[in-house]
Amino acid sequence: MQSFNRVVTSSILLAFFLLVGCNSGPATESNTAAQTEEPQTVMPTGNPDDPVSPMRWSSAFRQALGTIVNQYIGIRDALMIDDVQVAVQKVSYFSSFLYRIDMQEMNNHAQNYVVAQRDKLVKQCVQLVSTQELSVFRSYYDDLSKTMAEIVRTFGTDQTFYFHYCPEANGGSGGYWLDAEEATRNPYGMEGCGRVVEIYPAIDANSNTF
Repeated sequence: MQSFNRVVTSSILLAFFLLVGCNSGPATESNTAAQTEEPQTVMPTGNPDDPVSPMRWSSAFRQALGTIVNQYIGIRDALMIDDVQVAVQKVSYFSSFLYRIDMQEMNNHAQNYVVAQRDKLVKQCVQLVSTQELSVFRSYYDDLSKTMAEIVRTFGTDQTFYFHYCPEANGGSGGYWLDAEEATRNPYGMEGCGRVVEIYPAIDANSNTF
Protein backbone atom coordinates (compact mmCIF):
# COMPACT_ATOMS: atom_id res chain seq x y z
CA MET A 1 0.00 0.00 0.00
CA GLN A 2 2.84 2.40 0.88
CA SER A 3 4.58 1.62 -2.42
CA PHE A 4 1.34 2.20 -4.33
CA ASN A 5 0.79 5.53 -2.57
CA ARG A 6 4.31 6.68 -3.41
CA VAL A 7 3.75 5.91 -7.10
CA VAL A 8 0.41 7.72 -7.19
CA THR A 9 1.78 10.72 -5.27
CA SER A 10 4.79 10.99 -7.59
CA SER A 11 2.54 10.92 -10.67
CA ILE A 12 0.28 13.66 -9.33
CA LEU A 13 3.24 15.79 -8.19
CA LEU A 14 4.88 15.53 -11.61
CA ALA A 15 1.69 16.68 -13.30
CA PHE A 16 1.37 19.57 -10.86
CA PHE A 17 4.89 20.88 -11.40
CA LEU A 18 4.28 20.86 -15.16
CA LEU A 19 1.32 23.15 -14.53
CA VAL A 20 2.88 25.59 -12.08
CA GLY A 21 4.14 27.86 -14.82
CA CYS A 22 0.58 28.44 -16.03
CA ASN A 23 -0.84 29.37 -12.65
CA SER A 24 -2.04 32.99 -12.61
CA GLY A 25 -2.22 33.27 -8.83
CA PRO A 26 -3.81 31.79 -5.74
CA ALA A 27 -7.29 30.35 -6.14
CA THR A 28 -10.21 31.87 -4.30
CA GLU A 29 -11.28 30.01 -1.18
CA SER A 30 -14.66 28.36 -1.46
CA ASN A 31 -17.60 30.29 -0.07
CA THR A 32 -19.45 27.37 1.49
CA ALA A 33 -23.21 27.18 1.60
CA ALA A 34 -25.14 29.07 4.23
CA GLN A 35 -26.62 26.80 6.82
CA THR A 36 -30.30 27.15 6.01
CA GLU A 37 -32.98 24.53 6.40
CA GLU A 38 -34.08 24.75 2.76
CA PRO A 39 -31.57 24.06 -0.03
CA GLN A 40 -30.70 26.99 -2.27
CA THR A 41 -30.85 26.58 -6.04
CA VAL A 42 -27.68 28.27 -7.29
CA MET A 43 -27.15 29.37 -10.88
CA PRO A 44 -23.60 29.99 -12.18
CA THR A 45 -22.34 33.25 -10.73
CA GLY A 46 -19.05 33.82 -12.52
CA ASN A 47 -15.63 34.30 -11.00
CA PRO A 48 -16.05 35.94 -7.58
CA ASP A 49 -12.73 37.76 -8.12
CA ASP A 50 -13.96 39.60 -11.19
CA PRO A 51 -17.74 39.48 -11.72
CA VAL A 52 -17.56 42.22 -14.36
CA SER A 53 -15.53 40.17 -16.81
CA PRO A 54 -17.78 37.56 -18.48
CA MET A 55 -16.67 33.96 -18.86
CA ARG A 56 -17.32 32.18 -22.15
CA TRP A 57 -17.11 28.46 -22.77
CA SER A 58 -18.54 25.71 -24.92
CA SER A 59 -21.05 23.02 -24.05
CA ALA A 60 -18.12 20.59 -24.40
CA PHE A 61 -16.46 22.29 -21.42
CA ARG A 62 -19.55 21.83 -19.28
CA GLN A 63 -19.78 18.18 -20.32
CA ALA A 64 -16.11 17.67 -19.41
CA LEU A 65 -16.68 19.32 -16.04
CA GLY A 66 -19.68 17.07 -15.42
CA THR A 67 -17.49 14.05 -16.16
CA ILE A 68 -14.89 15.27 -13.67
CA VAL A 69 -17.56 15.62 -10.98
CA ASN A 70 -18.71 12.06 -11.66
CA GLN A 71 -15.12 10.82 -11.23
CA TYR A 72 -14.98 12.72 -7.95
CA ILE A 73 -18.17 10.93 -6.86
CA GLY A 74 -16.25 7.66 -7.28
CA ILE A 75 -14.07 8.74 -4.35
CA ARG A 76 -17.21 9.19 -2.28
CA ASP A 77 -18.35 5.67 -3.17
CA ALA A 78 -15.09 4.23 -1.81
CA LEU A 79 -15.40 6.23 1.40
CA MET A 80 -18.92 4.91 1.93
CA ILE A 81 -17.45 1.43 2.35
CA ASP A 82 -14.46 2.71 4.40
CA ASP A 83 -11.94 1.53 1.78
CA VAL A 84 -8.97 3.92 1.77
CA GLN A 85 -7.00 1.92 -0.79
CA VAL A 86 -9.81 2.09 -3.35
CA ALA A 87 -10.34 5.75 -2.48
CA VAL A 88 -6.68 6.49 -3.27
CA GLN A 89 -7.05 4.72 -6.61
CA LYS A 90 -10.15 6.81 -7.34
CA VAL A 91 -8.24 10.00 -6.52
CA SER A 92 -5.54 9.06 -9.03
CA TYR A 93 -8.18 8.37 -11.67
CA PHE A 94 -10.00 11.61 -10.85
CA SER A 95 -6.80 13.66 -11.14
CA SER A 96 -6.12 12.32 -14.64
CA PHE A 97 -9.39 13.86 -15.84
CA LEU A 98 -8.32 17.33 -14.69
CA TYR A 99 -6.12 17.71 -17.77
CA ARG A 100 -8.81 16.83 -20.29
CA ILE A 101 -10.64 20.16 -20.21
CA ASP A 102 -10.67 22.09 -23.49
CA MET A 103 -10.27 25.79 -22.72
CA GLN A 104 -9.67 27.05 -26.27
CA GLU A 105 -12.98 28.90 -26.53
CA MET A 106 -12.61 30.60 -23.13
CA ASN A 107 -11.44 34.17 -22.65
CA ASN A 108 -8.16 34.72 -20.80
CA HIS A 109 -9.86 35.51 -17.51
CA ALA A 110 -11.80 32.25 -17.54
CA GLN A 111 -8.73 30.24 -18.56
CA ASN A 112 -6.68 31.71 -15.71
CA TYR A 113 -9.44 30.89 -13.24
CA VAL A 114 -9.72 27.28 -14.45
CA VAL A 115 -5.94 26.76 -14.28
CA ALA A 116 -5.80 28.16 -10.74
CA GLN A 117 -8.63 25.89 -9.58
CA ARG A 118 -7.09 22.89 -11.34
CA ASP A 119 -3.78 23.48 -9.58
CA LYS A 120 -5.61 23.70 -6.27
CA LEU A 121 -7.34 20.38 -6.95
CA VAL A 122 -4.01 18.75 -7.84
CA LYS A 123 -2.50 19.89 -4.53
CA GLN A 124 -5.50 18.46 -2.69
CA CYS A 125 -5.13 15.16 -4.56
CA VAL A 126 -1.49 14.99 -3.43
CA GLN A 127 -2.67 15.38 0.16
CA LEU A 128 -5.30 12.67 -0.27
CA VAL A 129 -2.93 10.03 -1.63
CA SER A 130 -0.31 10.82 1.02
CA THR A 131 -2.32 9.25 3.86
CA GLN A 132 -3.59 5.79 4.72
CA GLU A 133 -5.53 7.08 7.72
CA LEU A 134 -9.26 7.05 6.95
CA SER A 135 -10.11 9.98 9.25
CA VAL A 136 -7.34 12.13 7.76
CA PHE A 137 -8.39 11.18 4.25
CA ARG A 138 -11.95 12.26 4.98
CA SER A 139 -10.74 15.61 6.30
CA TYR A 140 -8.81 16.21 3.07
CA TYR A 141 -11.81 15.01 1.08
CA ASP A 142 -13.89 17.76 2.68
CA ASP A 143 -11.43 20.34 1.30
CA LEU A 144 -11.61 18.74 -2.14
CA SER A 145 -15.40 18.79 -2.00
CA LYS A 146 -15.49 22.52 -1.25
CA THR A 147 -13.22 23.26 -4.20
CA MET A 148 -15.33 21.12 -6.52
CA ALA A 149 -18.48 22.89 -5.36
CA GLU A 150 -16.90 26.28 -6.02
CA ILE A 151 -16.05 25.28 -9.59
CA VAL A 152 -19.52 23.88 -10.29
CA ARG A 153 -21.06 26.93 -8.64
CA THR A 154 -19.01 29.18 -10.93
CA PHE A 155 -19.49 27.47 -14.29
CA GLY A 156 -22.41 25.07 -14.06
CA THR A 157 -22.45 21.71 -15.87
CA ASP A 158 -24.73 19.75 -18.17
CA GLN A 159 -26.02 17.83 -15.11
CA THR A 160 -27.75 18.70 -11.85
CA PHE A 161 -25.61 18.26 -8.73
CA TYR A 162 -26.42 18.55 -5.03
CA PHE A 163 -24.11 19.95 -2.34
CA HIS A 164 -24.61 18.02 0.91
CA TYR A 165 -23.53 18.83 4.45
CA CYS A 166 -23.22 16.70 7.60
CA PRO A 167 -22.54 18.78 10.74
CA GLU A 168 -21.36 15.75 12.73
CA ALA A 169 -18.61 14.70 10.29
CA ASN A 170 -14.88 15.10 10.93
CA GLY A 171 -15.19 15.10 14.70
CA GLY A 172 -17.98 17.64 14.74
CA SER A 173 -16.34 20.18 12.43
CA GLY A 174 -18.65 19.13 9.61
CA GLY A 175 -18.18 17.71 6.15
CA TYR A 176 -19.40 18.53 2.64
CA TRP A 177 -19.75 16.49 -0.52
CA LEU A 178 -21.18 16.78 -4.02
CA ASP A 179 -23.56 14.19 -5.41
CA ALA A 180 -25.62 13.61 -8.52
CA GLU A 181 -28.51 12.52 -6.30
CA GLU A 182 -30.54 14.36 -3.70
CA ALA A 183 -30.65 11.34 -1.38
CA THR A 184 -28.09 11.32 1.44
CA ARG A 185 -25.14 9.00 0.80
CA ASN A 186 -22.69 10.04 3.48
CA PRO A 187 -18.95 9.47 2.80
CA TYR A 188 -17.90 10.30 6.37
CA GLY A 189 -18.95 7.04 8.04
CA MET A 190 -22.12 8.61 9.44
CA GLU A 191 -25.02 6.94 7.68
CA GLY A 192 -28.13 9.10 7.53
CA CYS A 193 -26.36 12.33 8.49
CA GLY A 194 -26.63 15.05 5.87
CA ARG A 195 -28.87 17.41 4.01
CA VAL A 196 -28.74 19.30 0.74
CA VAL A 197 -27.64 22.91 1.22
CA GLU A 198 -27.24 23.93 -2.43
CA ILE A 199 -28.56 22.66 -5.75
CA TYR A 200 -26.66 23.32 -8.98
CA PRO A 201 -29.13 22.76 -11.84
CA ALA A 202 -28.12 21.57 -15.29
CA ILE A 203 -27.33 24.48 -17.61
CA ASP A 204 -28.66 24.79 -21.15
CA ALA A 205 -25.97 24.00 -23.72
CA ASN A 206 -26.61 27.32 -25.49
CA SER A 207 -25.90 29.38 -22.36
CA ASN A 208 -22.22 30.32 -22.56
CA THR A 209 -21.79 33.69 -20.90
CA PHE A 210 -22.91 35.70 -17.91
